[in-house]
Order: sequence, then C-alpha cells, then structure tokens
Amino acid sequence: MPATEAHPRSRLRAVAARYREARRSLDTPGSQASRRGLDWMNFFLADVQTGFGTFVAFYLADLHWAKEPSGLRSQLVGLRELSARYRAERWLTQ
Repeated sequence: MPATEAHPRSRLRAVAARYREARRSLDTPGSQASRRGLDWMNFFLADVQTGFGTFVAFYLADLHWAKEPSGLRSQLVGLRELSARYRAERWLTQ
C-alpha cells in the first residue's frame, strides 16, 4: 500500500479517536448540586414564561387599565421576545 493512501486513513482514525474521547467526557454526570440548580432554574423559567403575562394582565386590570392597552402590551412583549429569540439563534448559528 503506498504511503499516500495510508495518510488519510491515519488522519481519519485520529479524528475518530478525538471524537470518541470528547463523547466519553460528556458522559460524566454533573454534580448533584448543579443538577438541582438546573432543575430549579427550569422550574422558575417555565413559571415565568407561562404565568407572568397573566399576572401582569390581572395587575393592570386591577389598576383599572382598559383591556386594549394591556392586551396590546402583551402582544408587543411577545413579538419582541420572538424577535430576540430569532436574532439570538441567527447569532449562535453563524
């Protein structure tokens, strides 16, 4: 076998070995404290995403705001969040 054919295979094997090593390093479990912190962060994030808009709508209604301005505010916040997510995703995938 000529030396020119063996070279790409050895590079491929080296890349595969590095990939295997990196993948194994991801299998190590995180600490119990970091997992608990991540669980709580996800809990509060879900709570804010699903319940905060409703809370604000009731709060503004309690302050005698009309329905239209508070609904418009909620829509604008939602559109701003959607726009920010889109821009962040485009920035991360560059």
